[in-house]
Amino acid sequence: MKKTFMTLLVSAVAVWGYVVVQIVLVLIGKGETMSGVRASSSMPAIAMLARPRAALDTSFRDPFQSYLYSQKPAPVVVKSAQPAVLKVIEPPKAVLSGILWGDEPVAILKQDGQTELVKKGAAVWDLKVVRIERNQVVVQKQGRQFTLGY
Repeated sequence: MKKTFMTLLVSAVAVWGYVVVQIVLVLIGKGETMSGVRASSSMPAIAMLARPRAALDTSFRDPFQSYLYSQKPAPVVVKSAQPAVLKVIEPPKAVLSGILWGDEPVAILKQDGQTELVKKGAAVWDLKVVRIERNQVVVQKQGRQFTLGY
């Protein structure tokens, strides 16, 4: 019993001694604190002890209150200055009939009985040809891209 008491007493004295030494080192301005922040001459030790703490966010529900009877937070509603107006862009009526490969590929497009041969960058029927690939043509109509395929 005496041996256990002495072991506990020595352990407690050692822990408290370590804590006191750390506090003294912070106040003197040498060494490191228990949190690992080094005291510097630009920040006096007293100022380090009195530095502001992070604000506690209390906007959450009370953890000791039953969840079933607590008030639920109000839903967040984002208000916009102007209501969003959806602009409907009809897909093109054009149909890809074929692609001719060469130095510059040429696509054959048909719409309303008319046939046009177009290269990359060409504009026809309110469409602009963005790129021509092996089995499809990407066109742009009013800022939106559409893919015409076989």
